[in-house]
Amino acid sequence: MIVGGDGMVRRVLVALLVGVFGVSASTVPAQAISGGATVNPNWTGFVVKINIGGANPRACTGALVDPQWVVTAASCFAEGAQGVVKPGLLASPTTATVGRPNLTAAAGQVLPVDRIVPHPSQDVALLRLALVATTGSPIAVSGTAPSAGELLAVSGYGRTDDTWVPDELEAAKVATTDVSSATFGVLGYEDPATPADEPPVSACQGDAGGPVTRPGASGGQPEVVGLLIGSAHDGCLEESTEEGTGATAVRLDGLRDWIDTNTPGYRSGFHATYLSTASPTTPGKQGGIGGFDFHVAQDQVVAFDYDHSGRQDHLLMYRPGSNTVIISKLDVKNPQDPADDKYVAVFVSKTGIGGYALTSTADRIVPFDYDHDGQLDELAVYRPGAQQLTIISHGQGSSFSTAYSTPWSILSSDARLLAYDFDRDGKSDDLMAYRVGSNQVSVITKGSGAAFTDKLPITSGGLPGYTLTAADRVVAFDYDHTGKNDDLFVQRGGASTLTVFTRGSGNTFTKTYSTSWSMLGRNTDAIAYDYDHDGRSDDILAYRFGETGQYSIISKGPGAAFEDKVPITTGGIGGYDLKVSSDRLVAFDSEHVGSRTNLLAHRPGSGIAWVMDRLDPPLPSTAPVQRPRGETSIVEGFAYPGAARILDELGVELISGDGHIVLDEGCVVQPDEAGVGSMKVLYTVESGGRRTLCLTVLGDTGRIDLMIPNVYSIRGDGYESNTGHDFVARIDTPSDPVVEIEGDSDSYNPVGIGADPESEPTTLLQIRVP
Repeated sequence: MIVGGDGMVRRVLVALLVGVFGVSASTVPAQAISGGATVNPNWTGFVVKINIGGANPRACTGALVDPQWVVTAASCFAEGAQGVVKPGLLASPTTATVGRPNLTAAAGQVLPVDRIVPHPSQDVALLRLALVATTGSPIAVSGTAPSAGELLAVSGYGRTDDTWVPDELEAAKVATTDVSSATFGVLGYEDPATPADEPPVSACQGDAGGPVTRPGASGGQPEVVGLLIGSAHDGCLEESTEEGTGATAVRLDGLRDWIDTNTPGYRSGFHATYLSTASPTTPGKQGGIGGFDFHVAQDQVVAFDYDHSGRQDHLLMYRPGSNTVIISKLDVKNPQDPADDKYVAVFVSKTGIGGYALTSTADRIVPFDYDHDGQLDELAVYRPGAQQLTIISHGQGSSFSTAYSTPWSILSSDARLLAYDFDRDGKSDDLMAYRVGSNQVSVITKGSGAAFTDKLPITSGGLPGYTLTAADRVVAFDYDHTGKNDDLFVQRGGASTLTVFTRGSGNTFTKTYSTSWSMLGRNTDAIAYDYDHDGRSDDILAYRFGETGQYSIISKGPGAAFEDKVPITTGGIGGYDLKVSSDRLVAFDSEHVGSRTNLLAHRPGSGIAWVMDRLDPPLPSTAPVQRPRGETSIVEGFAYPGAARILDELGVELISGDGHIVLDEGCVVQPDEAGVGSMKVLYTVESGGRRTLCLTVLGDTGRIDLMIPNVYSIRGDGYESNTGHDFVARIDTPSDPVVEIEGDSDSYNPVGIGADPESEPTTLLQIRVP
């Protein structure tokens, strides 16, 4: 990121920590600064790495100003020749890495970004995180303008003088210059006492949106004054513009009210994002949701991972006894009317599903991870009393088929079934059946073939110290906040008691906690839910349908006991009154964020269906803005640095990549102690000579896009047996389509004429390390 005019990385000294971060020299650990420019994570928890995917990947930096909001440069998200930035849902998948100054470490979080709010006139945008950041420390936005000569700090994840995509956050001390009404300049601060150690500072590609910060008063917390938006790139990797170092920043002090207004957080209550409307065909009834009308009392719905994404973001709705199955998802969000989202059907069947005929009103469907891939994209279908279990798998498109079917004697008329993480591997790939009439329990999982094996054979006596009755319901949830649904919540309606069971030693259960809860009276149900958007189903939402329409949400506190997230509340939820005995709630992932943070409230028989969330509704959409990236842009677009020079000198075209596969000019990298060196691409030139291009893999994964004609072999980077990186190469020939070949890490991999002397010339287009 911050580089000196003499090519050296800008050094961050203890003086910077005292003068900029407000940390006294006596409190700085001996190893607080490493590599000259990296910083202690305790002082930079507000700095965010932003990665934008899609066909046009980019990277920027930002600042966490709220647990759910990041401020950055709007130009990072500019699309097309005009640089249009559209408010609302993002055009490309975007993530924000929070609380991780060293990107190779496990600290912090990588969170999806689900919304952008660009400023109407400045190169500033707000990004809403889909989940609340529980790591990192939001920084306050300053209300005081920068002044000429004031000493501030800059930080970012951008290029340095010698690294394309650094893994570590870097920072430097700067002096303010050229303050205008909207922007100001920054120059590297030259300490008169150590001028040789204080070269000029520049910002580089990837630093766009990097925060410019002021130390807090009396050693207090820093505040953000501005964001980096441009520089001449002098001193950045492969660039020497001779136009001077330094950078330009946009001021935030005048935008503080705009930031406060446009960063709504969570409500304690709920609001509707979808409301069913009158049925066009059946007077007196509503029209349901996503093509399913909910006009019959036995209608059922479950959350399902239809497209194998790891998200339960589809509603699988079915009518047992009639063979009707419809699967729907959120298709269009309406930012102008938060209660007018659009749901569409992606699968419609009137003949059951996957060969299973839903001809009995008793038929039930449970989403389940049959093949242990971490996705609830298979269906366990059973008919209580028939003692038969059928697994339906979903293939490509709308294809469903029966993967396995077997008798299971526990599935009697009083049996219920749930998907559960019995072995605590983070996957709901076990099926637990329990009988409330005979007090039996069993747990099974798929073995090495298609058949199931017992984790817990059918056991009479129920759960330890607990006799299952007809009033009991069992829910799998994440009691201890580990991110695994490996605990059981057992409620006894009418008796107002709850009990938690966790996995004990061997194949046993342990009663971990039990208490009375007045919420669990008659006409109640409970579901596992992610109330606080932390990515875990570690909250229990209990609701009482009919009469008072009460609900409450609890979660385990610091000890074994539960604490209220929402105390018992009367009058329904989010405007939905819960006054009818058929009312039910289902948790699902409407907005595709990776956790079940939304609720479907529905009333089978009436056609009423609402979708609710507790996020504040988004503000009315503003008009698109134009923030084109010019020559001074410091958005990282991942074009290969120095590509023109390399083409001129070496005759090979390096196009782009992710920075983790780079050119080893002169093939100087030697194998390390583990036997890993450089990858070698062997090719011929028109004169008939042979050439070798060497590439170095930095890390466990990487990608480089390039164009090298007449390639005949690719040698992996492992120079000892079973060392190095296996890779995938994309190659092209004049008359055949592009193909991918898998390459071994520790050997030569012939391609083109190297594999077949009669082959057409082969062009290498990409190397990818999985």
